[in-house]
Amino acid sequence: MLELIIGATAGAGLTYFYLKHSSAKRRKTFEHLDVKNTDNQIRFIENARLQSYNPIKKMASKVFSAIEGYLPKRTKRYRLLAEVSMGAFIKTDRSSGNQKQQGRVYSSYGSKRVEFLIIDALGKPAVAIEYHGGETRYRNNGVARDAIKKRVLQKAGIELLEVHRETEKDDYLLTLSRILDRHENLS
Repeated sequence: MLELIIGATAGAGLTYFYLKHSSAKRRKTFEHLDVKNTDNQIRFIENARLQSYNPIKKMASKVFSAIEGYLPKRTKRYRLLAEVSMGAFIKTDRSSGNQKQQGRVYSSYGSKRVEFLIIDALGKPAVAIEYHGGETRYRNNGVARDAIKKRVLQKAGIELLEVHRETEKDDYLLTLSRILDRHENLS
């Protein structure tokens, strides 16, 4: 009986030390890989090879150029921005629940990007523009991401102009003109 008690006690002790050591090791590994830690971010960046690239896809650059040429013709001053994170121009209202709930809402849209964003002279978003030019948009949940972006923009009161590959320049510029007229009437 004494041997059984000694064996059980020794087994429990070894299990305790194993679990404690294993937990500490997991915690240390997690801390070493935690992307929220700025020291880790610097280390990750230093250990990677980075390169710049054109944020505007080749086909979308035609739309960008057309809109950029059109905006100075407006009586009000506007600026055209490319590849803007929705978290940079939309915020979650405090009435949307507690901090945790607000965080989940923000996480649902904050890192999604709009292709182009037109802001007025005061920096207020006037219109978001999405260019649908290729098949790649619909890979990896692209349809779902687009639906989320549409709903977020709608709830934030920002109009969305969707330009498809086959949309004629005059057509999307006319639609843009109407949207900007509405924006100016609200301002």
